Amino acid sequence: MNNLARMTILTLFLGAAETAAITFITKYSKQSQFIYMVMAILVYGLVIPYGIFKTLDYSNIATINLLWNVLTTVSVILISCVYFGDKITNLHLISLFLGIASISVLYLAER
Repeated sequence: MNNLARMTILTLFLGAAETAAITFITKYSKQSQFIYMVMAILVYGLVIPYGIFKTLDYSNIATINLLWNVLTTVSVILISCVYFGDKITNLHLISLFLGIASISVLYLAER
């Protein structure tokens, strides 16, 4: 497996981890079950730093952070709509499109 594939997999992991943490925080705010806050703290305190550490072996922090943030933004918008029933506005749709476009451009830049 080449460095681009490893960076992509690890960055997807970071995006999924942060999306999970945000979901835990949202569930805690709606249900007040302390386990959700504990899970968010564990993900933000242990899982994400480890993921960043491992991902830095394959790319620079600027590229990783941009990909990770775009992935998280896209996934949180989708999760909020599907899982929490939030409404998606036209601005959300534009941000989703631009997020996917920027992931594509960065992927090409790393090749």
